[in-house]
Amino acid sequence: LILLVCVGITLVLTKKSSDPKTIADVKEGECFNGDPDDLSIVDCGQPHTRELFKVLPSSAAADAAYPGEDALRTEQGNTCSLELVAYYGAGVDVATGAGVQLFPVVPTEQQWTDNVRDSFCLAGPANNRPVTGSIKGAGAAGGAPAGGATTTAPPAGG
Repeated sequence: LILLVCVGITLVLTKKSSDPKTIADVKEGECFNGDPDDLSIVDCGQPHTRELFKVLPSSAAADAAYPGEDALRTEQGNTCSLELVAYYGAGVDVATGAGVQLFPVVPTEQQWTDNVRDSFCLAGPANNRPVTGSIKGAGAAGGAPAGGATTTAPPAGG
């Protein structure tokens, strides 16, 4: 009986750890690889393509109509730009000059209808090549990614 319980617990934990992770599973300051709907969270010291630096809760009323993806992307993108300055430690122009691009992720109409309305401020390399290190405070250090972050060379033959 004890063996069956242990096997059951192992199966549940294995399934849970293998479930795809989404942007909603990432905490501020964490880095990841993949798409917002299917990603793997990694230590920022490991090669990664995105870093979540701010979660923006919606300020819309519960019964508010979906404003549209373009309107949300503009509004939340502007807020993400301001948040990037605080997180990175320099202006967006400095971040862009250092190869850091802003990627706001906003809810779809279906997510909005389901009352999932948070937006996510992501940053990553403009060329989508993996980097190591966090961008937190990197702008204050002269624009280079923090922690000696560097672009990782592409794999041979790629």
